[in-house]
Amino acid sequence: MGRWIVVGKGGILAVDRVVAVARANSAPIRRLVEAVGRERVVDLTFGQPRQAVVVLDSGHVVAVSLTPEALLGRLRAAEVENGRCK
Repeated sequence: MGRWIVVGKGGILAVDRVVAVARANSAPIRRLVEAVGRERVVDLTFGQPRQAVVVLDSGHVVAVSLTPEALLGRLRAAEVENGRCK
């Protein structure tokens, strides 16, 4: 089974599918979210302010309420837990 991280109140992401993490309020990321269309945007903020956007290898864009730094910390912890981080 793959590795997973919690990204909020019940939101979970597959670590192996993450391609990029970016701050949600930058203009290029806002344009990206608009460009991919509603069918490829997954909102895991659960009503909280959107702080980061995660791009998955499937082309989906996931909005989360964690900061990019907090999300990176969780991704690194998942890697260390699996013994893959140096």
